[in-house]
Amino acid sequence: MKTIIRAGLAAVGLMVLGATAAWAEGPPAGKVAAVPGALLQRGEGPTWKPVKPGVSVPAETLLLALPEAEIDSLNGNVRLQMLADLWRRLPEPIYESAVRLHPPKEVDLDLSLDRGLVILQHRRNRGEAKVNVRVGKHLWEIVLEKPETRVALMLVGRHAVGVRPFGADRSKPFQPEESPTLNLYCLVLNGGIELTSNGVCYALDAPPGPAVFHWSNVDGDDAAPRRLEELPQFARPLTPEERKQAETVYARAKKLNEMPPGKVAAECLADPDPRIRMMGVTLLGATDDLDGLLAALQNPKHPEVREQAVIILRHWLGRQAGHDARLYEHLTSKLNLSPAQAAGFLQLLYGFSEHEAESPELYATLLAYLNHDSLMIRELVRYHLYRLVPAGSEIPFDAADPPEKRAEAVRRWKALIPPGELPPKVVPESDKRP
Repeated sequence: MKTIIRAGLAAVGLMVLGATAAWAEGPPAGKVAAVPGALLQRGEGPTWKPVKPGVSVPAETLLLALPEAEIDSLNGNVRLQMLADLWRRLPEPIYESAVRLHPPKEVDLDLSLDRGLVILQHRRNRGEAKVNVRVGKHLWEIVLEKPETRVALMLVGRHAVGVRPFGADRSKPFQPEESPTLNLYCLVLNGGIELTSNGVCYALDAPPGPAVFHWSNVDGDDAAPRRLEELPQFARPLTPEERKQAETVYARAKKLNEMPPGKVAAECLADPDPRIRMMGVTLLGATDDLDGLLAALQNPKHPEVREQAVIILRHWLGRQAGHDARLYEHLTSKLNLSPAQAAGFLQLLYGFSEHEAESPELYATLLAYLNHDSLMIRELVRYHLYRLVPAGSEIPFDAADPPEKRAEAVRRWKALIPPGELPPKVVPESDKRP
């Protein structure tokens, strides 16, 4: 069971502010209370614009918090705090948070959680507050029982690893085999709630008590809430050092209130600090900038930019159903990859199962691809090899090096994994005998 936390945000950003973009004009569904960094509203296509404190946000529009934002319900009874995990405290990575608000009907706040981490806080002086939380067609009805009740909700999506059968018949359109697995977690931080899911009502309380609940689009609800004796370490207040680390992220995010997000991303990627460059890559993924992400994967100068592009592309792929088909279309139409090449690229993003990792043929293929013509493919192979084969961690391989410079690393990799064999197992230090 994985739980959630109060955290800060990984740096994210957006694409281009379109001067002629059409913006949602629906009925108001909430009011922006505070924006420590930036809050962005999505328009048509890839366009975004900043939303300032005090502004009412229209229903049914996607809102993206960068790195943190707070929105009040129309009646002021519930505050929604949108966050992401800047310090990697959580058991699952949270790079950004996004929601859609709906016109409230018989509840204080009605929202769809698109991704990430949010905290709901009861702000009435007395009585209870009601919130509907939706993920696709699934609905959680949450009653915050008393003032100052706080509950954290986290939604993460991941595709299962393993080779897909798609692409075998080139005469048929690309068809992904499956949708990503979505996991929705609830952790009561303070007070108590009633949570109704699929017609069953559960009582949850902050620790010590039954504090955690989980739902997935594969297995449905947990049988019962999970009891905790105390809040997990990652759900506790930030340390002074963590707050200091966040200052750079918040400063970058604030630029999104004044500058086109594409320029903010470009500034990050040109920064001499590798951590800032990685923020720029995370920004591209949060705003669905596939052109920028694939360019980052081919960055000839900075290996950390390429690796972060792999990580964020894998994250983006698992965010929702249809992203794999969208990426496939992008690869074939804009990068002119053949159907077989695009399917192979996606397979490298999905990764390989434990069973597949016991196949010598897999390693023979990966080693051959170390000399692939495409920098993108070489980087994806490098990413997997270092994770599948810890024994190769000391072999220096830069996917952007010219062939003659890569040759020695390729030779060492092939010596480590001879044809027809599996890589050597690494024995943990704790298992070694003197």
